[in-house]
Amino acid sequence: MPQAQHRGKGFSLPELLVALTMLSVAGALVTSYLSGQTLLFAKNTALNQTHLSVRRGLDRLTNELQRTVGPADLLDADGAVTALSPAAGVQFDRLVGDPYVLNYPAPSGLQSTDTSLTFVRSTDPLSSSPLPQVGDAILIDLPSGATVRAQIATVVPGVVNGGTQRQSITVTLVAPLGTAIDWRNPVQNPPQEKTVRIVRREAFLVQPNNGRNELRFYGNFEPIAPATVASILNDPTRYVLLTDEVNTATMINNSPSDATPFSVDNSTGTRLVNVTLGTEAPDYTNSLKDKEAIGSNTFVRVRATLSSRLH
Repeated sequence: MPQAQHRGKGFSLPELLVALTMLSVAGALVTSYLSGQTLLFAKNTALNQTHLSVRRGLDRLTNELQRTVGPADLLDADGAVTALSPAAGVQFDRLVGDPYVLNYPAPSGLQSTDTSLTFVRSTDPLSSSPLPQVGDAILIDLPSGATVRAQIATVVPGVVNGGTQRQSITVTLVAPLGTAIDWRNPVQNPPQEKTVRIVRREAFLVQPNNGRNELRFYGNFEPIAPATVASILNDPTRYVLLTDEVNTATMINNSPSDATPFSVDNSTGTRLVNVTLGTEAPDYTNSLKDKEAIGSNTFVRVRATLSSRLH
């Protein structure tokens, strides 16, 4: 008897080739779409990150400048005052509190050799001035228009008088006062009241670190010996890191390096701080640079002119 021929169900070779071709095309389209979306995500994340870095730095600088007393000074990368502009940093005195009423040291006043003084502050909750801290400075305005500045070494607060809501504070100075302050000039009877202001030296400074430029905020940039400015520059307990994405390019569009973003205008008492802050997300830039020619989309630069509290 002849045996029955049975043919199993399956695909022919041409059918398999057509199916594989369609699958390859679909896979290529999906891969291209996912690659494009990943690239777009990287761009948007980089832009958001750089915008956030710029905003964080400018917001902090604006807030601190609104509480300054006196003009700002430019700083070089070592934290020293410089006349070169633009510069790596800027420093100024931030107002801590005022007024504090100086005690009258009879018979004439303070001597240039004095190393301590006493003043009184209000403790009324509606009008109290804060206690000064070690490292803060005292400003005393003279009738001539000049100002005496002395840094505080120690603070000894007295007992609060609950009836008058007053507190006496005695401070010692890092160095002698240097200028005599005469309560009789101009002559008044009783002697005229003299007040002091308490300020704190602050600074914004761009510093290199591990191949990146960091914008740092130093809340107290006036160290007391034996500490020095050099000793606090890289002490993380002495500064707040605002961003580590300050652009490291030496020249961009014929503009100075973003490592020196600050300049000041103290002419006619305007006390303006100019800042040109450029940031770039280096991690995303490295990811994008081999994928397309416009990886520079991760770079953001903002130019701003900011006024001080007493502009």
